[in-house]
Amino acid sequence: MQGLNSDYLGHDAPTDVLAFDLRDDSGADEPLPVVAEIYICLDVAVNAASQYSTSVAYEVLLYIVHGMLHLVGENDHEQIERRRMRRAETRVMRGLQAEFPLDAAF
Repeated sequence: MQGLNSDYLGHDAPTDVLAFDLRDDSGADEPLPVVAEIYICLDVAVNAASQYSTSVAYEVLLYIVHGMLHLVGENDHEQIERRRMRRAETRVMRGLQAEFPLDAAF
């Protein structure tokens, strides 16, 4: 994960999630469906679960949600964007938790 983060974002450190939009929308008249790859770092998820008293499954699903939000145009570079993204993550995770036993995901 550190290698991917370094190669694609220039950050020489591991990260929790990387999302790559693989759509070729050059010349598209309409928005294309998302075609993407999302990479999750399980080591980071394990450490975060311990740090935040959550489960590894919760952290992994949170990272997937975070990656999906990036793929639909959300950003977290600036403080206001980070707050907006955290609110969206919270809404999605609450909705998932209400419907599914997330801690039993794996």
